[in-house]
Amino acid sequence: MRDELKGHTAAFFGLPLDTRRRRVVCADIALRLRKGTATANQACFRHHCLNATKLPAALRDDRLFSALSRADCLSADGMGIVWAARLLGIKVAERVTGIDLMTDLLA
Repeated sequence: MRDELKGHTAAFFGLPLDTRRRRVVCADIALRLRKGTATANQACFRHHCLNATKLPAALRDDRLFSALSRADCLSADGMGIVWAARLLGIKVAERVTGIDLMTDLLA
């Protein structure tokens, strides 16, 4: 699945940060859910959110860093991450929070 996101991720402290807008991430997840349900494919899609608390924790904890780096989609779940990414020259479209994604998916 990671290959499908080429051009939509950027290395951020060694993590593959998704740079897409929330509506695009939501549409991608919804499509994967529909496709998986229609084909009875039980493959797991892992979406993680990165915020200013989780990033330093991941940099200290190898297991957390590994889990985040293997995510199918790692979104910037906080303006601190968005601003830091932009300062590093990474064009993150917007903040994508887990709760906003869940609300959109359940709508």
